[in-house]
Amino acid sequence: MKFFDFAITEITSKDGYKGFFKAFFVVATLYLGSLMSVTTLALPIEADSHKYRYTVEHELKKEIKIEDLDCKFDMKSYKECKLALYKNKLSESSLDALTAFQSLLGLFAYLTGGLSIVGFVFHPYIHAVKT
Repeated sequence: MKFFDFAITEITSKDGYKGFFKAFFVVATLYLGSLMSVTTLALPIEADSHKYRYTVEHELKKEIKIEDLDCKFDMKSYKECKLALYKNKLSESSLDALTAFQSLLGLFAYLTGGLSIVGFVFHPYIHAVKT
């Protein structure tokens, strides 16, 4: 019970809710920064993947989804076909990693923002002004 009382006292102290508020801004900045950096990395890879797929489509004279590419060694565009598959997989895994990281950052943002608000609202009730 002492831990719970101590945690409530610390969260509702001025330093406590100010600290959580600062942490919220740090986490939100990390969230936005990771979005921009991975997007600038993943989009060119995705564009290259489609460029190579178009080369294969031109050889086969038909449209093919990138998931349905079947690279055969006797194709003229075998190298482009393999590169299209590789770059598509690389782009997907980068975006999956971004999604997982941002889910974690979102959880921390809600937690720190919520604790900051709770601390701010309950501060006058827990720490009564002594006259």
